[in-house]
Amino acid sequence: MDRITFLGACCCLLLCIQSAVGQVQYPVLNIPKRQPYNYLQNFTESVTVEMVPNNIVGPGNNDTRTEEEPFVDYTGRVYNGTITLGIMRVVQGQSFRVKVCNGMDAFVETFDNTTDHQFGSLTAPLLTSGNNGFKEPNILSNHFHGLYGNPGTENRPCDPLPADGTPCYRGDNIFNNIVPGTCAEYQYDIPAVHSPGSYWMHPHHHGASSNQATTASWPIVVEHNPNGGFDYFSTSSCGWMTDLIANAPEVVFHFQAIMLAYNYDGFTNTPAPTGPYSGPQDDANIVTAYDGVPMDPYCCKGPKILEDGSGSWEDTGSEDGAGAGMIGGMISKQPFYSSGPSGEFTMINGGYQPVLELEANKIYNFRMIQAQNMKWLDLTFNSSACQIFIYSRDGVYLNEIPRPSDHIVMAAANRVDAFVVCQAGNYTMGTGQGPFDNDPECQSSHCELRKQPVLATLVVRESDQQPAHNLSSVSKCYPAFPPYLTSLQDRTYVESVTNITVNGLMNFTNPDTASPSSAACSINGLNYMESTPMQETIGSLTELQLHEVSVHPYHHHIQPYQIVSLGSQEQPALPVTNAGWQVGDWVDTLLLPNLANDAVVRWIPGPVEVTGTGYYVLHCHLLPHTDEGCMMKVQLLEQRYVSFSHGLSPGGEAGITLAAIFVVAVAVTCTVVYTRRVKARRRTAKRAREALVNNEHANPETLGQSLGFIF
Repeated sequence: MDRITFLGACCCLLLCIQSAVGQVQYPVLNIPKRQPYNYLQNFTESVTVEMVPNNIVGPGNNDTRTEEEPFVDYTGRVYNGTITLGIMRVVQGQSFRVKVCNGMDAFVETFDNTTDHQFGSLTAPLLTSGNNGFKEPNILSNHFHGLYGNPGTENRPCDPLPADGTPCYRGDNIFNNIVPGTCAEYQYDIPAVHSPGSYWMHPHHHGASSNQATTASWPIVVEHNPNGGFDYFSTSSCGWMTDLIANAPEVVFHFQAIMLAYNYDGFTNTPAPTGPYSGPQDDANIVTAYDGVPMDPYCCKGPKILEDGSGSWEDTGSEDGAGAGMIGGMISKQPFYSSGPSGEFTMINGGYQPVLELEANKIYNFRMIQAQNMKWLDLTFNSSACQIFIYSRDGVYLNEIPRPSDHIVMAAANRVDAFVVCQAGNYTMGTGQGPFDNDPECQSSHCELRKQPVLATLVVRESDQQPAHNLSSVSKCYPAFPPYLTSLQDRTYVESVTNITVNGLMNFTNPDTASPSSAACSINGLNYMESTPMQETIGSLTELQLHEVSVHPYHHHIQPYQIVSLGSQEQPALPVTNAGWQVGDWVDTLLLPNLANDAVVRWIPGPVEVTGTGYYVLHCHLLPHTDEGCMMKVQLLEQRYVSFSHGLSPGGEAGITLAAIFVVAVAVTCTVVYTRRVKARRRTAKRAREALVNNEHANPETLGQSLGFIF
C-alpha cells in the first residue's frame, strides 16, 4: 500500500464515522393541531437548555394536506426536545443563569451536485466571501432580546463561578461561540430600574441565527419587584394599573414559523410557474441558509419521494449554473415537505391553531412575542365583541395607557402586551384580515404580511362576572419612567456617532443579488465588519436616521430607543393609528410596513453602572439578512472615542480553531493507524524469518513479500 492509498484509507475511516453520524434517526416532534392552548412551564433563577436535532412533523398529514391542513416534515434544531421551551420569569434587581449546551453534530456525510461525497465540518467557515453569509450552522451563541443591561464582552466574572468549570459570561455576550459537545453559562443581571414586560431569548451566532432561531427560542417575562424595584405605576393616575396587572390572568402567545421554500407548489410537487423563487434568494430562509452550507444532514431536498413514486424534484439550476443547488442541489437523510405557501404557517407555543378557553367580561393580560424570522403580523379578532387595549410595546410601557385598538401590527421580534376582554361566544384571532396589506412595491417574501385567518380559536364561556375596570372609559394612566427612559423628544442633538455612519444615517439596502452568500442586505452599503465598529459614549445623546424601515425591522441590542420622528419632508408624517408605533414610544425593533420609510430614533447609552462598556450589535431583524451582513458592531465607551481594534470575526476564530482541531484529530488518527500497520508489518517479517529458518518458503518472490519488501 503506497502513501496515497494509506491517506485515502484514513479518510475512508473518518467518512465511515461520519456516515454513521449522518444516518442517525432523530426524535420525532409532532406539531399538535387545534388542541387546547399550551400553558408553558415557568423557569426562575436558572435553566439548562441543550440544542439537539428533532424531526418536526405536522400539523396535518401528507395524505390530506391542503391550504387548511398544511404539512411539513423537517429536521431542525430545538431546545430540550420542544419547539417552545417555556417561560423564564424574573423580577427587577434579580440575576438569573442560563446554561446553553450544544448537542449538535460536528461532522457530517454530505452530497452535492458536483461530487458523490463530501466530507466536511459543520463548524468551520465554508464561505470564501468573508465573514457574512450562511455558515457554521452548528455553532451557538445566546441573546437576551430586549435586555437593558451589560453586553458582557469585558470579561466580568460570574458570581458565583460555575463549580464544574463551564465558561460563564456576565451579560449578553453574543460573540461567544459554543461548539458541539460543549456548554456555556450566561449570567443576566436585571437592573432594579428595568422595565417590566415581555422579552425573549434566541440563538445569535453570526451566519447561523436564521436557521437556529426558527424553532429554538423562548419567552422571558420581567415583573415588578415590590422590594426595591422601580415602580412605573407610582404616579397617582396609575393605581388601577397596579391592581389590574396583579389580577388579570396571563396568556402568553409565542409566535413561530418554519420558513421553507418560498413560492413552491407542494400540491403538485413541482416548482411554481415563476420558478422556485421570485424574490431575493434569502426569502426561503431555511433552504437558502442551508444551501449556503452544503453539508448539513438536517435539511434540505424536498419533497421526498412518496410511496406511489411521485414527489421527486430534480435540480432546478440552469445549464450555466445559475440557481443550481437552491433546492434540488441538496440531498438530505431527513428531507422535508412543503405544502407551498401554506407550509409556512404560524404556530403558537409550538401548536397549530390552538383553542383557548376564556370567561366572558373578564380582563386578560395577553403577552405576544413575535419570534418568526420573517414576515410581519397584523393581528385581529373576527368580531368587535373582543376588545384590545395595548399597554406595552417591546417590554416598555406606553406613555399613555391604555391604547385602544382593533388590530395589532407586529414585525419580526416585536412584543406587544395588551388587555383583552370578550363577550361570550366563539372567536378567531388571525393575521392579514385587518386594515393593512402588502406594500404594492414589495417584491419579496420578507416584506410580506403573514396571511393566516386562524391563528387561534377563543371559546369564551358565559359568566356573571363584570370587568374590574371599564377600559373603554377608564382614566388614562401616565407611568413614571427611570432616567434611561426619560423622553428625548425635546433635547438638542449634537452629532456624536462616528465611523461607519454618515451624519447618523442608518440606511438598509436590499439589492437582488445572485447568490445566497452575496449579502442581500447591507447597512449604508456596507456589510458587517468585525474590525470596524460604530462607537458611542455613555451619557451622550445618540441619534440615528433610519431609512427603509418600511421593509427592514431595525433592532438595537442592550437598550431600547425612543421614536422622535416618523416620516420626512418628502414623505408625509405617519398617520396616527392606534395599532402603529407613535412618536414618543420606546421600542427595540421598528418596522413601519406600508406606512413610512423613514424614522428618527434617540437614546442615551448607560449609565456605566448598568451597561458597563464593551461591544454589541444593531441589525435588521429579518435574521437571514443579519446572517448575510445586514448588521453593525457597536463599541460602547465610557468617556471618549478610541481607535477601534482589528481582528478576526468570532466565527472566523472558531473556524480556525476547529479546523486546527480537525487537522490534529486526523493526524492523531492517521498516526495511530500508521503505527499499528508498522507493528503488523514487523510481526509479518518476524514470521517470515521464522518460516525461512524452517524452509517453508523457497520461492524468492514469495520470500520478499513475506519480508515486506513489496507493498
